[in-house]
Amino acid sequence: MELEVSEFSKYQVELEDSAARQVLWTSARLEPLSDRGLKSVSCAFPAALLKRQNYLVQLSGIRANGTSELVTTNAFRAVVK
Repeated sequence: MELEVSEFSKYQVELEDSAARQVLWTSARLEPLSDRGLKSVSCAFPAALLKRQNYLVQLSGIRANGTSELVTTNAFRAVVK
C-alpha cells in the first residue's frame, strides 16, 4: 500500500471479513519501504484465508509508545477459482 504521508516508523496491517467485521489476520510490525521518494508498506497473507466475499485491509501506524492509529482502509472482493 502506498503511503501518502509517512509519519510513523512502523505500521501494521489487518485483514478483516467485511460482513462479520472479524479480523482474520494481523501482520507483524512493518517498516515502510522507500522507492524514488515514494513510501509504501508491503505484506502477504495466506490465500487459504480467502473465500468468495468482500474484505477490508486496514493499515495502522504504530507510535513509539506502542499505540496505533488507523491510517487507511481498502476494500476488495476475492474471487476464488
